[in-house]
Amino acid sequence: MAMKATYIIILLRIIILVFFYQICLPV
Repeated sequence: MAMKATYIIILLRIIILVFFYQICLPV
């Protein structure tokens, strides 16, 4: 269960980073 939670947190962080880059550096 702990591994699953960590995996979800990592995925959320990646999604947030991608979203942030999309706003800051629109291609």
